[in-house]
Amino acid sequence: MIKLFVYGSLRKGCFNHYYIDKAQFKGIFYVRGNIFTIKNKNYPALVLSEQDENKNPENFTTGELYEFPDNTENLTEILENLDKMENYYGKNHPENEYNKLYLDIYDRNFNKADKAYVYVFNINNPELKNSLGEKIENNDFLNI
Repeated sequence: MIKLFVYGSLRKGCFNHYYIDKAQFKGIFYVRGNIFTIKNKNYPALVLSEQDENKNPENFTTGELYEFPDNTENLTEILENLDKMENYYGKNHPENEYNKLYLDIYDRNFNKADKAYVYVFNINNPELKNSLGEKIENNDFLNI
């Protein structure tokens, strides 16, 4: 089973949601980090925040958790298409727009609830880092 946390254009009602329409929606969850606009783009960038013990809601981004059962038809193709859409070329590849990380996922009380793959903006690439725009209020892409 593959678990995926989404916070931007893959969320329900957004223009890229069709990529994950075979996945099972598990609910609204959170990940540590802040989301930002990206200059000249219509999707957000997640930048991880410090992993301190403070459960301050301002340090968490709202998103949705999905599961792809192992028997999902065309699962390998679905995952490859997600990587292409996110401009993910492999672990630590310098040209990644997003890195795919396996992160802790939190419930509405900000307690660890699960782990899932999350596409995180590659701020190690100076060109990409300079493309970051404003922080999205309340860290919720659906509220912009």
